Amino acid sequence: MKSLWKTLVATAPPQMPKHTDPYASLWKRLEAIPMTPDQRVLVGEHLSTKENKGKCGWLCNASADTLHDWVFKFLCEKEGINL
Repeated sequence: MKSLWKTLVATAPPQMPKHTDPYASLWKRLEAIPMTPDQRVLVGEHLSTKENKGKCGWLCNASADTLHDWVFKFLCEKEGINL
């Protein structure tokens, strides 16, 4: 028993896996787009849903112009503005 205890004490605990957000770059890019805080929350809530996981992946790799256009269109639709 003493030998087992020494082995357990001497063994380092496994490192905890680091959580990385696969969409961190998207959130940073969204922060650069001029929006009101309420609009920013609206966009963030929409993109954070499980149903929009694919859209987040697509927007992560979209150009800055495409991302900006999508945000503008999304906010216009939410605010009832016809383009």
